[in-house]
Amino acid sequence: MSKLEVLEQIKDAEKRVDVDIQGARKKKEESIAEAKRRSLRLLEEAQATADHAQEETLTAARHDIEHEKQAIISEGKAHAEKITKLARTKVQRATEHLLDEFKRSNLEAL
Repeated sequence: MSKLEVLEQIKDAEKRVDVDIQGARKKKEESIAEAKRRSLRLLEEAQATADHAQEETLTAARHDIEHEKQAIISEGKAHAEKITKLARTKVQRATEHLLDEFKRSNLEAL
């Protein structure tokens, strides 16, 4: 084999290596791009899951708060009704007492 043939084979080998290197670089870039797409998709899915869990927690908390609020309102209404009933009873007694006192004072004045 002549020097020229050896040089041609070396050049051909270098070209094949260059092509292989370019292919490897392209494959590397594609792999990186795919990994980025996958990681972005995973992040989006994780965010959606977290958002959903947060919304469920907030909904449950709102429900609990509303339930507690209604219980407090009911308790307050019941307490107000007791106070109102007691006040009416006292007003009635006071009215009767005043009438009795008025009658007695009028009878004594006669």
